[in-house]
Parts: sequence; C-alpha cells; structure tokens
Amino acid sequence: MATQFFPVTPQGLGSSDIEALDSYMLRLAAEHGVTEYQFSIVLAHWWNQTKSDYRFHLGRHVTYIAKIGHGRDIDTLIQALERGTGYSGFAGMTLSAFRDVSGVHVGTFVRGIHYWCPACMKEQVQRGLPVYEKLIWRLKAITRCSIHRIALECCCPSCGSHQSRHVDVWPECSACHASLVGDELDWTQVLTPSESEPDILEIVSYCAINPETVFRKDAARAFWELIRADKSATIRLKYDFFRRRHEPSRTLIDVLLRFAHEVQVPLLSILLDPYQAAAIRPLLGNLPSSEMNFQPKRRLTLKVREGLRQSLLLGIQSGEKYISLTELCRIHGCTSVVPKYWFPDLTEAFLARNRERRAVVVGAQARALERIHIDEGLDVRVTEVGWHEAIREVSREFNLPIHLVRDRLSVLRQMPIEKQSGCSKNYSENH
Repeated sequence: MATQFFPVTPQGLGSSDIEALDSYMLRLAAEHGVTEYQFSIVLAHWWNQTKSDYRFHLGRHVTYIAKIGHGRDIDTLIQALERGTGYSGFAGMTLSAFRDVSGVHVGTFVRGIHYWCPACMKEQVQRGLPVYEKLIWRLKAITRCSIHRIALECCCPSCGSHQSRHVDVWPECSACHASLVGDELDWTQVLTPSESEPDILEIVSYCAINPETVFRKDAARAFWELIRADKSATIRLKYDFFRRRHEPSRTLIDVLLRFAHEVQVPLLSILLDPYQAAAIRPLLGNLPSSEMNFQPKRRLTLKVREGLRQSLLLGIQSGEKYISLTELCRIHGCTSVVPKYWFPDLTEAFLARNRERRAVVVGAQARALERIHIDEGLDVRVTEVGWHEAIREVSREFNLPIHLVRDRLSVLRQMPIEKQSGCSKNYSENH
C-alpha cells in the first residue's frame, strides 16, 4: 500500500521494549532529512488537508506536547502517523490507555530528561538496529534495565551533559559526540527492582500487545470499595489514596502504583477487572496493618548500632578509600540521620576526615593534570585511534576522570607550544 511518508518500522512492538512515540517521530524526521519541528509542520499540513470532517484538527503545536502522554492531541497524532506510514499499534507507544484514569498532564510520571541503558544501546548497535528510546526509559518509576540489571544513565560518560533528543545523534552525545555506551566497568549493577517496576513492565507489555486498551476511570475506586466491604480483611493503609470529593477526579498514575503495591495486587488486574481482582484478593492474605510514620528509623538493635559505631571509627582512623556517609548507612540498612542521632561526635569526625581525603584527591588530580601536555606522541595517537579514545588512554594512564583530561587537553590545544613549557612531564614520556 502506498504511504505518504517513508514506512519507518517502529521498534519493540508487542513487548515491554516498545519504542516511545517521540523517539519514533525523531527517527522518522531524520529519515526524511528534516528536523522534528519541520516534520511536525509537514505532518500537520498533510493531515489537515486530507482528513475528513469527522477527524480532529492537528495543530502545529504538536511539537511541544508530551508525545507519550494521552489526550485528544495525542490520539489525533497517532491517527495521522498510522495513516501516513501504514503501520498500526502506535497507541501502545504512549500512555493512551490511561486517558480516562489520570489527568491530561503526565509530568509527575514522565522524566523531563532522557535516560538510557548503555547495555541495550550497545546491543542495538552490534545488531545493526536503529538506536531508539524505549517507552519505559521515559517513566520515572523505572530506575534500572530489567534485562541487564544495571542502572539507567542520564549523563554522557565523557562530558557529563544531559541529552537532548532534538538532535538525532544517538548513540553519540549531543554535546561532545562521544559514545553514550561508555565503559562496561563503569556500569552500576542494580539487582533489586523498584517497587513499581513489575507493574509498569506488565502494563506496558499488555498495552503494546493490545494498543486499543483504555482503562476504566473508576476501576481502582471500585476495587477499593469491594475489598473494604470484605469483613474478613483488616484494612489499614498508609495513605489516603482516594480522597472524597463532590465530583470524582482523575487519579495520578503514581498514586495508582503506590496503591497497588500497598494492597499487594497487580495494578493491571485492578484496572482491567476490579471485580475479579477483588475476588482473588483474599488468596493473597490480609492487608498489612501499617500506620503513617514520617520519622526516620532510629531504633536499632545493639548489634547494628555497634557495627555502625565500628564502621565510623574505622573510617576515621584508617584507610585511604573514600566512602560517603550515605553509602556507609546503606550498608548498615539505615538512613543518614541515624549516625547523627546516635553518634554525633563520631559522625562529625567522620565527615571531617572525608573532607580531608577529598582535598588530598583534588590536590593529586591537579598535580597530575599539570604533567600533561600535547606533543607529537599524542598527535600520533589521536590520528590512530581518534580524539576521544586518546583522551580515555590518557585518563587511564594518569588515573584521572575523563572530563578533567578532556578539559585540560582542550585548553592546551588552543595554546602555543612554548607556553606549555612549564609542564614537567608529557604524554610521550609515559609510553
């Protein structure tokens, strides 16, 4: 069938790895050799000229709306893209299934900056697939890749800048054009999923397979009323998830996720069939009797308290390895308020020792940077492996962060050779 636009294939259809709609539009615009804004204007003009009277108007402001959200503008955009490319199922690339459940704005649930899994990005490149942005990467509740179990990245490993997908350069950084994959040794393993990850993956997968799904507006409230009527269950929740108002209001997706976690029932089951979900609810056991408590956990066993004290003493007296107070508390399963509450003097001494260690590290880095300058050896290496790889080699050799080495060499490249004479050691002397 002839199509108005190039039929660029959406990625991950029918799975939880489905592509986000704004990522697809960016790839579609790049395929036509125009910017996303230019493509949006062309798409709106074509749709408004060819649509029937029964279809909604597509405005030029479509560039500025949250394309993975929901609402009439998103529905119209999906219709235009499906008709223009010949593909279907674009609703699964958005949160359209929540159009009757939550408000039009999804800013509290969707990230404002772009995240990615470097392992997934590396696999996409190796397999020759388009490097695309998954829908689940755009959702704040997802903090790791469920496939590779590593934390999602939000900054370039070389320059530390956030990424703007208005410039279609992935998998390279939009600022320094270095690879966003980075070094595998720098990837952070995250074995424990967030409390909302199973619900989100299940919902995204279901909507990807059934893109026309629209969840019931009152499904969660109906489920709540049903389980409250069950006299065999002791129901005490931490939060008031469904406040009574004169007019029913739309619930935030974040609230629904917390509610499903609290009642220990998959959110997808609640939204699809609240009556069936309420019927199977007793099989999972009674609801936990929990009370609202905003105070940090300060009551520790003697064993844990003594272990925390010993760790503070060890951090003060020995060891050159830097460990933050937050990381120390995470190891002992408490918040950073706990050591300040139980051991204020030791905590203050520990923080002072950390400041001293940090000053030593910063001083050593400054001295190492002074020993670096550009010579023929570095120029040859840049020619052989490229500028970014040469920076990585210098970084590993001098044991310095990549961004410090890059800034140092960038400044030196703009200086005459005679002004670099103050440097006592150059790159070639270490090879």
